[in-house]
Amino acid sequence: MQELLDLTNRVAVVSGGAGLLGFQMATALAEAGAVAIVIASRKQENCQTQADEISLRFREAVALRLDANDCQSMVEMTDAGVQ
Repeated sequence: MQELLDLTNRVAVVSGGAGLLGFQMATALAEAGAVAIVIASRKQENCQTQADEISLRFREAVALRLDANDCQSMVEMTDAGVQ
């Protein structure tokens, strides 16, 4: 299974990553080798908690605010994730 989901040297973005299911997905992506995890949700403080946990256990994780109903929010999240 590992070779099917090899994310070595890739950045993973988890929309809704502040929730329980999103956190589990972010954890799985980190385990698959993603070099950075972007955890995005409407409430950045919730994302930060999850990002801190991923950073402690695996590798760099960034918390970003994202409102999927707001195009500008999506552009800002994408720009920040690329940096």
